[in-house]
Amino acid sequence: VETYIHGKEYTIKRFRFENKGAQRFSWRDVKFANHGAIGFEKEIHPFGKGSERLAFRFSEVMFDKKTKIAKKTGKTMVAKTSIHIEKETKEDFHEDFCRVQSVSQDLAEKFNDAVRKAPSLAAADKATRPPE
Repeated sequence: VETYIHGKEYTIKRFRFENKGAQRFSWRDVKFANHGAIGFEKEIHPFGKGSERLAFRFSEVMFDKKTKIAKKTGKTMVAKTSIHIEKETKEDFHEDFCRVQSVSQDLAEKFNDAVRKAPSLAAADKATRPPE
């Protein structure tokens, strides 16, 4: 694994992409997910590869006062990076990608809601009914 500690050699920031409706989006600065986290560790080799992205396991780390080393804290998460960032910056790529994902999620929710409300699309029996 590779370990990255905030303030030591790196400035680490987390951001959450938010859909504010009406085609307005923004990045909101958020804290580490785990109390006391000072950085993260990421596997060197991806555990998954798609046509667009690589997926790596990563975890936040905190400083262990007894051993004086950074140790894993919290749940293992997934970090993804694009395989094909060519003409645009990473920031532009991620903004476009997150905007598309956000709009896609909204459209999927609207579609699923419409299907649930359409009497002609009701399940024929309990076995084919979607979970509630």
